[in-house]
Amino acid sequence: MDILSNLKLLKKAHHLFRKLLVAYIVSFYRPKYWYSAAYKLTGLVVRCRKGANSLQNRSPGLRHAYLLNAILSLLTRKNIAFPIPVIAKGFELFAKERPCGIMLCSVHLPLVKVAIRYLVENGYAPKAAIAGAHHQITAVALWGSTQTIPAIATGPTVLIKMRTILLEGATMVVLVDGAYGESISPNTFLLANQLNADIVFFLAELLPGGTIEVSFYESCVARSGLVANEACKQQVKELEEYAKRIVCNYHKN
Repeated sequence: MDILSNLKLLKKAHHLFRKLLVAYIVSFYRPKYWYSAAYKLTGLVVRCRKGANSLQNRSPGLRHAYLLNAILSLLTRKNIAFPIPVIAKGFELFAKERPCGIMLCSVHLPLVKVAIRYLVENGYAPKAAIAGAHHQITAVALWGSTQTIPAIATGPTVLIKMRTILLEGATMVVLVDGAYGESISPNTFLLANQLNADIVFFLAELLPGGTIEVSFYESCVARSGLVANEACKQQVKELEEYAKRIVCNYHKN
């Protein structure tokens, strides 16, 4: 059996294990306890598999967050709302008038959809989110919620659709990398800068004890004195630094 076949089998085994874990949680816990059960069980799994994923250089804290993220995704598909403990930083940014719209950007770190759920539940719903090349997806799920936000698939017209939304003064959600660690595309920032839309970064971090901290930061790049490409480079660097800070925190805990 070749390496590719082994990897496919391993991926299927991981997915089956996660589905069994979700079936156990749903069978033995009421929805209000789903998150607590998921947090404790995924933490136990990570401790039992100490040393796994070392090739990806993931700390136990980061592996816990990734596994919890996968379980929350599967639980959300049950279409039953359940509470997730959250604390937020930077939500006051959304009280400001934004006539040119907001480009709400992040990277593929675990649990970032909890940040979008926090916005929606506190009265600030983005107009749409980019859902990659998955043309069959019409809405983006928010972990633990029955609410969704409309999805736009990437394609030839995606920038036109994003432009229309920003010109309405509304908010677009975009994950600007393919996976965490991959290069960040500057196209989102170029469009925002061309339209003078505000750029806000959003992130999430699993804290010891299970609370998820969601945070929002407005880009500090002064675009007026920079050419477009230089502004984009600095904005990419800003987001990378925020994401690295969270990853470093997982290594510390």
